[in-house]
Amino acid sequence: MAVPALFILPLLQEIKKEKRKEEEYQRRYQAAKAVFDRHCQTAEEKIYRTVSNVEGLMLLRVREKYTDGKMRDPMWEDAAAFSGSSSSNNVEKYYINNFLQFSTGKGMAYEGNLLPTSKYLPRYRYVDVLQPDGKSVIRYRGGWNINRKPLAEETNPKRPARYAFTYENNVDPELRKIWIAGTTLKVLDLKTGELLAEKTIYAFEPSLGYGAKFSSQAPWSRAVKCPDNIGISRFLLNVC
Repeated sequence: MAVPALFILPLLQEIKKEKRKEEEYQRRYQAAKAVFDRHCQTAEEKIYRTVSNVEGLMLLRVREKYTDGKMRDPMWEDAAAFSGSSSSNNVEKYYINNFLQFSTGKGMAYEGNLLPTSKYLPRYRYVDVLQPDGKSVIRYRGGWNINRKPLAEETNPKRPARYAFTYENNVDPELRKIWIAGTTLKVLDLKTGELLAEKTIYAFEPSLGYGAKFSSQAPWSRAVKCPDNIGISRFLLNVC
């Protein structure tokens, strides 16, 4: 029994429409991927000097907390460092803790209660955080433990940490149009003003934000990154 053209033509038109959309996406994707690949050629870790026996670290900036809305925004500043922030308001727990040693689980992570330093664990005994006024410093001690106790705080310690960690985000509007974000991690010697090391990271969202408003999965959570080894702790352990 023949199928009336009345039913076939709309179906063929829909198929052609979807094919054109796929072809347009592939064209845009291939162009964006080529740009991402070019930037990845410069995404590398550069270590100019290493230091040893560093007990504490100064954080000149703290990553903002992420929200679902930000993860759908092509201009989100911290998109390339998504793994370094958190949706929680408790910045201490989810960012500063990344730099502190783990405890044995018997209490706060102090000198007699720390797991041995290894290449897999953050290892700083304290973290100094520069406050928004650019002058005040809060020192945090503690770390992850099974009781999840809060970090201990000390305001304006007499001897702030000499070595500092910071970052600079790449928010180039042209790159963000094709869902490419970048960030550069830096380790500084605050006494000499010397740049000890830097590492540039790029992130690319391959769907180019498709379904950003309606998809259950936020676009930046699908991003691919270069270089693959982007862990802050691993980078720092190579430097100080």
